[in-house]
Amino acid sequence: MEIETLRAICREETALAVAWLAAKVMRRFAEEECENGKPKPCPKKEK
Repeated sequence: MEIETLRAICREETALAVAWLAAKVMRRFAEEECENGKPKPCPKKEK
């Protein structure tokens, strides 16, 4: 395979992984809000 082809595949897989992780995180926050019965403010980022 050519390097450019490999790079393109790598970019696509990275984009898919990022989208999947984002969906997973959003779903978890939505579930937590449902459990608490009210929307929460954005979580603070821990350092």
